[in-house]
Amino acid sequence: MIWLIENLETLRQGEWPTGGNNCNVSRKQRTNRAYFETPVIILAEIESRLEATGQDGVMCKLFFCLGEPELIIAKQFNIPADKVERRIRRALNYMSGWRRKTLPYRKWIIMKHFTRKEQEITGNV
Repeated sequence: MIWLIENLETLRQGEWPTGGNNCNVSRKQRTNRAYFETPVIILAEIESRLEATGQDGVMCKLFFCLGEPELIIAKQFNIPADKVERRIRRALNYMSGWRRKTLPYRKWIIMKHFTRKEQEITGNV
């Protein structure tokens, strides 16, 4: 997911990024699609998932696409610097996977929080 976010601009141009190809997508595969369709389809999916995570998705783009330091991002969003990494990681966890999550992002966060607290109480961490 990080590699795809880092290469959003290349995908936007209809090209598949070189290096770090973890998805087994190649221009040499025989397909009924134009060469630019797969990168554009994946771009749309990534941007949709980023948008679903709201401000946390914007933080991901700033950090991975523009290389903004966490401290600068924290100042832009007026949050403590130690919260930036957690929010980026949480957004990445939500966006990752073959399919989209069925729960909206905020509900997913709440469910994860309660599940973790329940495990801590019962000792099943």
